[in-house]
Amino acid sequence: PLAYTYCQEVLGQPCVSQSTYEYMNSSIPACVSACNSCDGGNEWSCALGRAECNGAELDPYMETGLNPYDIRKQCPNGGLCYNFDAITTFLNRQDVMSALGVDTNQVQQWQSCNYDVNGMFGNDWLRRFDILVPDLLASDIRVLVYAGDMDFICNWLGNKAWTMQLQWPGKQTFNDAKDVPWTMNGKTVAWARSVAGRLTPIQFSFVRVHDAGHMVPMDQPETALAMIKRFTRNQPFHYGGLLPTARESKTLITREFFLSFSMISLLFGE
Repeated sequence: PLAYTYCQEVLGQPCVSQSTYEYMNSSIPACVSACNSCDGGNEWSCALGRAECNGAELDPYMETGLNPYDIRKQCPNGGLCYNFDAITTFLNRQDVMSALGVDTNQVQQWQSCNYDVNGMFGNDWLRRFDILVPDLLASDIRVLVYAGDMDFICNWLGNKAWTMQLQWPGKQTFNDAKDVPWTMNGKTVAWARSVAGRLTPIQFSFVRVHDAGHMVPMDQPETALAMIKRFTRNQPFHYGGLLPTARESKTLITREFFLSFSMISLLFGE
């Protein structure tokens, strides 16, 4: 419902036409079938399914000219939609590369996205990686999944859906938990759902960041910093101020739990 119903709710109009929305919905079973076949070890299904799923679920949105990383914006620069000239210039300065310890014999320049490397992960788009999460939780590694609520490609509806469908001993407790408003300076900046574990009050958490697209730290830097601080300090997200540093368990910060969750979130969020 994100491309149609949610866009209508937050923008006043859908991001795609009703006929396009119906087409995207009708294509989901075939895409899910390709995902299942890919997970079963069929490499052809991984490759062909990626093309089929992207063609049915992503391309119709892209044809609108809207930014897949922020439904409020257009995509004027093509590709990744944003102008990365400033950060590219900065990271390619010799003094910066030296300070970061970059081996210039191996890496000549920084790129915002290396499409050769990206292409090597092409067959992973349809693979499930949520199956790795239960073992992390069982090992007392706390997990945070977050998404900006203006992102399309890794949208909050899809990410929240997979967290609630995750098969683990705390599933029912997590699903029964509330999405608690998190306020800063008197304003709601996010909604957080967490369940406690043996060593932590935030064993498994999903945070929907308000008024942010895919690049949460760029759109809401104060919220992003506070979220990471709370997570690494083992503190609940919805309290007004940072608590004294608590005993920390091992930590794992995950955005969509690797890029493969982009397709999962699209399927759940359409």
